[in-house]
Amino acid sequence: MKFNTILASLSAVGYASACLHTYISIARGLEIIVYMSTYDNGVTTCEGHREGEGKGLNHGDIHCKDGYSLHYDLQADGALATYGTPHGTYTYTVKDQKQCTYSNCCGGNIPCTCATCEYKSSNFGC
Repeated sequence: MKFNTILASLSAVGYASACLHTYISIARGLEIIVYMSTYDNGVTTCEGHREGEGKGLNHGDIHCKDGYSLHYDLQADGALATYGTPHGTYTYTVKDQKQCTYSNCCGGNIPCTCATCEYKSSNFGC
């Protein structure tokens, strides 16, 4: 009987459960292109890209729905993400499931290598 009472109490109180999937694609070559998106409990909350030249793209903000925010800092392998929600702000690393492709983006006999790396991360109870 005590077990049923405890179970009923837990059900009545409820519990917080979240699942945050983050995807980032980083293309480095003649310019840098960063694309990033977040899916919070199955809903797209942030999605966007930044592109250009130089170190200014090593960190930045991605467009989000009202009440949410997403800031990234590129690391040697992946990115450090700071994700803001109406319930708090969370910092985590996005570096899992790495997959890179390499190409000669200059063409011809000019040796230069460009890389596009994609990372996926699942956090907070997924």
